[in-house]
Amino acid sequence: MIQKIMSVILTILFLLYVPAATVQADSEESSYYYIVIDKTTGMILLEQNSHERIFPASTTKVLTAYTALQNAGITSVFTASPVASGPMETGAVRLGLLEGEQMQLYDMLHALMLKSANDVAVAIAENISGSVEEFCILMNETALEAGALDTNFTNPNGLHDDNHYTTVYDLAMITLRAMDNFTFETIVARQEFTLSATNLHDEFPTLRNSNPILGANDGYDYIVTGVKTGYTSKAKFTLVSSARDYSGRDVICVVANIPSRSASAEFSLEIMQRAFDEYAVQSVTASGKILESSAVPQLDYAVATAMNIEYLMPVDSSRWHLSTNVELYPDTFEEPELGSIVGLISYKYDGIPIGSSYLVSAENLTTEKESVVYIFNDFPEDMSAAFPLRFLIPFSGFALVLFLLFFFRIRYNKNKARSDENAL
Repeated sequence: MIQKIMSVILTILFLLYVPAATVQADSEESSYYYIVIDKTTGMILLEQNSHERIFPASTTKVLTAYTALQNAGITSVFTASPVASGPMETGAVRLGLLEGEQMQLYDMLHALMLKSANDVAVAIAENISGSVEEFCILMNETALEAGALDTNFTNPNGLHDDNHYTTVYDLAMITLRAMDNFTFETIVARQEFTLSATNLHDEFPTLRNSNPILGANDGYDYIVTGVKTGYTSKAKFTLVSSARDYSGRDVICVVANIPSRSASAEFSLEIMQRAFDEYAVQSVTASGKILESSAVPQLDYAVATAMNIEYLMPVDSSRWHLSTNVELYPDTFEEPELGSIVGLISYKYDGIPIGSSYLVSAENLTTEKESVVYIFNDFPEDMSAAFPLRFLIPFSGFALVLFLLFFFRIRYNKNKARSDENAL
């Protein structure tokens, strides 16, 4: 009896415990900031708290690198100043640049993005704009051009400043633009890189990418292709990722305010898989597809679309935000032939134009007319004549030829007679 009572109590406790754990996990994730966008269209696939301000930490360097690539050549040689080679806050990652050390921008960008070297970020800023402050003005202008809405950077490395902030939406827009740059895209995809020797270093330790999920695809249907990690005690863990699935689709993901490095990695992998699973390129309309009468209520005959249109949309069609606009061509096609163009249908998704197609008649409504067939040598009475016209032209031509031959023959005989008289 006691064993049965204990069993019931344990069962009740277990049932109470499981929901409590679930609520706790959900509650923790509700504090996360994240966004996943499609790289080709810029469509937002998943988001939460995406326009709330965050401290970006070292993901700032995405904008630093992109701004540098927009304003200097990769073979430019930069020199480390006393500021770049000087002391930084405790724990700040450094490459170890020395005052007066010279390095190409291409190598500096690898140190910036793989190792997250803060001294390199300062050196880049000073060499491009003359000072960190001026470079930050350039960074913020570049962010605005990329589509950022609420970003203000006060340094090129992401070391904490209360006035240094952005949003996961803005970071996604900046990354989207940066990933269109081949050099940037190539650098952030590298697992490791060896820097060239400089005037003050014969060699550097091999750089290894700090991104914990770069190249990861174990258990997932895609490969991670970048981009950048970030952490400060006030920002917590931030991770900007890019990924490509086996159909060639690319997404960009930004997560922030995550309590641990491993959680930022796992959560990023999870929501990118969701984005790939829940969205796909799907047919909006197809060539020859007959539309329902409700699509074009102005017509009393069936019409079809002439072109194929595809777009990235949720797999669940009940979530589609598709709208159409029909323009019919006037008058001419009141009784169209089969396949005649009668109008144009335009499609929008979430208010964004995604394509148009001609509308063609799917029915033949032309009125049949009696046709007159003319049989050779059998003309209607009103087309007849006393002398068959079809013989007039050939006979006239023949007579003209005979006349010309007779005329030239007479002239020839006269000329010959004159020649004979002269000879005598």
